[in-house]
Amino acid sequence: MRRFWQTVTIEPGDAGYAILLDGKPMHLPGGAVMRVDGERLARAIAEEWQLAGGTTGGEMSFADTPLTRLAGTTQQR
Repeated sequence: MRRFWQTVTIEPGDAGYAILLDGKPMHLPGGAVMRVDGERLARAIAEEWQLAGGTTGGEMSFADTPLTRLAGTTQQR
């Protein structure tokens, strides 16, 4: 997958923290917005996405985002 985002941030909400790619929330394969309970986990996920693929246009793999995969699987189940 090619990296299309420049910045990654987090946004607190009633249902937890959302991770935003260029201000837009990440979604799970089923369409729900991905949310995590803890701020530390949200920041760690944001950091792995900030590093994934290097810069805009770089190649990234979902192997680069293990916390995202774990959190996403947890939310879906």
